[in-house]
Amino acid sequence: MIKDGCLEGIQEIYGLHNTNFCGEGQVALKSGALMSAIAGVKITVKGKGVHSSIPHLGNDVISAGAAIIQSLHLIQSRHVPSHENFVLSMTKFNGGACNNVFSDEATVEGCIRCFSNEVYHKAIAKIRDVAQSSASMLGCTADVEFNDYYPAVVNHPKQTEDVRQFIRSRFGSENLLEMPDPSGASEDFSFFLLERPGCFFFLGNGRPEKHLHTSKYDYNDDLIATGGYLWLHFAISKLS
Repeated sequence: MIKDGCLEGIQEIYGLHNTNFCGEGQVALKSGALMSAIAGVKITVKGKGVHSSIPHLGNDVISAGAAIIQSLHLIQSRHVPSHENFVLSMTKFNGGACNNVFSDEATVEGCIRCFSNEVYHKAIAKIRDVAQSSASMLGCTADVEFNDYYPAVVNHPKQTEDVRQFIRSRFGSENLLEMPDPSGASEDFSFFLLERPGCFFFLGNGRPEKHLHTSKYDYNDDLIATGGYLWLHFAISKLS
């Protein structure tokens, strides 16, 4: 969309996401980092499959994959500053087809989340180094892929303050919530905020038991009017 020119003539940009962590009609926001960057990680470990009775004649991808997972957890504690919010979660490990043969290949997958592009680029370099060196130790190789990268959602100070003042004036200070910490979720609106100043925020649906992106989610239809009122009058306030 951006490459096709959707932001041409746009000076500022704003967006919202409904949420169940605050009351109906309440707005939650913060200046700076609001939501994390995310990237998928897939590590393909290749070795030499053999019968389980002669492991010394093969290159064990299962042990190599396990060593990679163990070593990856050191990245956060040894290579990322302690004040940075950084999460590396390896959530999938596939390898082998039966219990008496070592496979030629295994895959390890997961994702990384952080709020700093500098930390992100440092982390992916370390992930690649750790995977390849851990695999090499057991005579295997590791191909590392990163995909589905969304940058962190980083709100611009002036535009965030404009939203704050508008919510106070139209919804009341009691309906404005300042988020103490950024959310670990991710959002592709971040690409817009890299191109134009703006603010992304949350509009509460008042249904804490109905978690978003689950089979139990139930949209609060009353928010349609609330959100429409918000956008109409916020646009008027920016243009006046």
